[in-house]
Amino acid sequence: MIAVLLVSLAAFIILVLLILLLRSLLIVFLVFLLPVIALLVLLLIPLLLLSLKAVSSVLETYRKIIGLAISKHDSDEMRKICGRYLGLFVLTYYPQIESNLNIVENIRKEFGVPLHLPERRVLKVLRLFLGWEKSVALMHKMDLIKIPD
Repeated sequence: MIAVLLVSLAAFIILVLLILLLRSLLIVFLVFLLPVIALLVLLLIPLLLLSLKAVSSVLETYRKIIGLAISKHDSDEMRKICGRYLGLFVLTYYPQIESNLNIVENIRKEFGVPLHLPERRVLKVLRLFLGWEKSVALMHKMDLIKIPD
């Protein structure tokens, strides 16, 4: 009985020490590492924005990938899948590709791919009144679209 009590007490002490250690590590992370990470992110944000040449290159890559996918499996389902990926790219990087929307339109016409923008409630409502291009532009201006890492 005393042995069980001692083991329980030792387990409790170890648990308390672990909680204190994790708490101190969390404080160190929040105080020292979080500002450093935030600074790095702020410095890297301009690198995430695509240049016009990069946008053209990415869209050409999308064109090739969509062409290969449809040539291997030509079906409506494959066209919808390709349209979803193209729509996600358009939604995410709209400010950078706004001047290259003709390339997106050429890809859609060449392969018969519908442009499926991701389902977002705000986008659905705005599209009813403004159309998809103005809705996406407004969402970017209002910073409602998060750019993935």
